[in-house]
Amino acid sequence: MGINAFFDTGRVVDKIDLNLSEVPEEERMDFFKPDKEGFHSSLGAGLRIVMNENFIVALDYGKPLDDRDGKNGLYIGLNYLF
Repeated sequence: MGINAFFDTGRVVDKIDLNLSEVPEEERMDFFKPDKEGFHSSLGAGLRIVMNENFIVALDYGKPLDDRDGKNGLYIGLNYLF
């Protein structure tokens, strides 16, 4: 059995031209703020349960540090170790 913690951060560096005329004003202000081109970060924890030499059950839970980056996520994996 194993427990792990993780942290991830990233930033988009290439600007993309978007036509925001069809985006409602309230959503535009929440998601497309020009001063918010910084880093986007998330953190979480995971649990690994080894069933035998070649099979592992993985449970990971992650949360973004900014609500604009999405919601919490749960990942469940049934993987073979190669």
